[in-house]
Amino acid sequence: MLRGIEVRYMRRILLRNCAGVVEAFEPWVYRRGPLDVLIEEGRLTIGDNSHADVVIDCKGELVALPCFFDAFHAPRVRNGDWLDEILADPASDYNPTHVASELARRGYCGAILYSLEGGGEYNGVKLVTPSRIVTPDARVIGDDRDGMVVAAVALTRRSVYTWRSRFGAFPVEWLERNNLLKGVVVGSWIASWEVEAVKRNESIIAVLPFAQAFFRGGLPPRPAYMDVMALGTGGLTADAWSNLIAFGAMMEAAYWSSIPLEKLFSVALRASKLIIGREVKLVNGSEAFLQLVELNEQLEDIRPMSLLTARPRVIATIAGGSIAYVDTRWL
Repeated sequence: MLRGIEVRYMRRILLRNCAGVVEAFEPWVYRRGPLDVLIEEGRLTIGDNSHADVVIDCKGELVALPCFFDAFHAPRVRNGDWLDEILADPASDYNPTHVASELARRGYCGAILYSLEGGGEYNGVKLVTPSRIVTPDARVIGDDRDGMVVAAVALTRRSVYTWRSRFGAFPVEWLERNNLLKGVVVGSWIASWEVEAVKRNESIIAVLPFAQAFFRGGLPPRPAYMDVMALGTGGLTADAWSNLIAFGAMMEAAYWSSIPLEKLFSVALRASKLIIGREVKLVNGSEAFLQLVELNEQLEDIRPMSLLTARPRVIATIAGGSIAYVDTRWL
């Protein structure tokens, strides 16, 4: 049995006996199984049960659906440590806005905020208050003079120290040392000893509410960032679908109780097309960006919102035709 990283490099992957395939979210298209899905050279064919190098037996219990807003796997599979290479190169001429634009273009949505308006101040530190719902269009990111693109360099206390161990300096210290801090927006976890550097460079602090809700660190206090929105999952894990569900549920319940979850779902769907630059569909010949989820009792009434409320367990994530994550018990 193939396990771990070995399965990523096989050319032909067969998803055998799927309970169904969600071909599109808007308009909603669901094809009930049993169905086989063959993935070859990054493309998929529904109903093909040809010989494959790797077989995932769906056992009539798993549903294949488009992997939208997958802010991690697609760029990680294709571009490796592209971001680390840029940030670690002192001679790099990439300015923060360009880096942030490239982050969005390549799919690192979890590290992006898009702001259409400024914010207030807290103890002399400028705060950013993005619009509540923003879908960043690739045509205007980095070009819109009224907009502001933000690259988040540290999300937690642990990541602050991890950054120092990798790059020899704390995140804000590193930005200042490389002359990148002037006027840039940094976020979201700022150590207390870094606040003065932010003030000195007239920078802005942006806080990701779903991260701060857990870690309770940095600036500003809770009332000052109630309206901040982060695009992307924030949690760089294999389970991008569940992260999106948790993100949407938290935003809807804790911050935007007046905005239906359906609205956030729709925004995420449109943003996926813009940021990753592909249609979120599973049809013959399309790129193989999909997830297999276990729905069980929800199989009888599959609708977009039932997927969100069911919190399905992700069995496999396939990005660009390669297996980025798989529960090996299903191989």
